[in-house]
Amino acid sequence: MPRSNLKKSLHGIYVLNFSVFIMFGLIILLEGKILIALLALKSLLMLLIADKLDDEAINLLANFIFFLILLWMINRVFFIEARGLVILNRRTLFDFFIIIAGILLAILNKSRLIKYSYKLFFGQIAIFALLWRDLSQVSYQLLLSVFILVAVISKIIALRTKDKALKLSTDFVLCILSLVIFIRVLIMIGFQLLSSGFIVRVPFLNLTTAIDLFFISVILIISLFVDAEKVLVFLQSISILIIFGILFRELYYFGFLAIVVAWFLEGILIFVLANRRKINYLKFQSYLIILASILLMIFKIINLVFS
Repeated sequence: MPRSNLKKSLHGIYVLNFSVFIMFGLIILLEGKILIALLALKSLLMLLIADKLDDEAINLLANFIFFLILLWMINRVFFIEARGLVILNRRTLFDFFIIIAGILLAILNKSRLIKYSYKLFFGQIAIFALLWRDLSQVSYQLLLSVFILVAVISKIIALRTKDKALKLSTDFVLCILSLVIFIRVLIMIGFQLLSSGFIVRVPFLNLTTAIDLFFISVILIISLFVDAEKVLVFLQSISILIIFGILFRELYYFGFLAIVVAWFLEGILIFVLANRRKINYLKFQSYLIILASILLMIFKIINLVFS
């Protein structure tokens, strides 16, 4: 073995032994958050040293320590209830510190599997779980708004860094969020049909519709930067269905004909946009919407004539 390689190996052994002693010392002396924070910082430091010495053993130990922190984090964000002020409390701020450490560990890691796994967990799953824990009992609309804001930030980062894994996971999150918005609209329509007390007093000019349209606008804008064609089709198609639901909800008390006319106009608008941008699947959808609206209008007129 060349002298330089032997020297590097000895350095690696010294660092590894020192790290193990320090780790056990921390476990014996400390507990709780301080221990976790120092172990997280120690893992990051060990990764930097492992990269400099090109030592797999130190790298493995650093990842093992942080894997234990990951397990601790899963329990913390999924199974512990929120306490104190929303977001601005010591527990949540500490959790964000661990999340940042996890993202840094993912960036520094050479293993692609560990890199992508940590990015997925700490970069998205842990953040969304943390927000759910702190905001779900405050306001559903606030929670959904923050979720979409995080998804937008993730998408911007993915586009700037050209990170394929982050792009894919962000697209998945956007699909889930758009599906949640669609279910939200359907649930509100259900309440509207079942309860005479749930009435939209001023159609379209109300907070609920403004929030829904804001959500849809953001998702449609982000969909323009989606590479995967299936995801793009899903996001744009579900957005059309959500707008259908909003039109039904807002115009329900004006009668069936008003709803169908609004659907017909939506079909015309989609056709114009699809034709200008030469999007064939949207053009096909617009044909179906226009045809269905005309048939429903004819059916309604016949029903009025013969009733």
